[in-house]
Amino acid sequence: MTVSTTATDPGTTASGIKQVDFYVDGNSTPVGTTTTPTPAGSTTYTYSWNTTNPQLTNGTHTIAAKATDNAGNVSTVASTSVTVSNGDTTKPTAPTTVTGYCYQ
Repeated sequence: MTVSTTATDPGTTASGIKQVDFYVDGNSTPVGTTTTPTPAGSTTYTYSWNTTNPQLTNGTHTIAAKATDNAGNVSTVASTSVTVSNGDTTKPTAPTTVTGYCYQ
């Protein structure tokens, strides 16, 4: 899944965006961080997020982003809802019987 946001540093002594962090479901640890806008020179920051590592349950999740500028100022959080559909994520059950034959 690709997530993206727009971040600018409009301050009178703008220092520039240092990084944008992406969070899931209100967790305080980011699932990803990006430091380079895509395309270069734009204000769009993009992160390619593998929803199967770590495994997220299928269903609705909240993605949030916040930007930090080079002066250490942190933006408010912007968020949106996404639907994760990883397909079949159920592990198969272990075999219950193993049989071996010896032929001589």
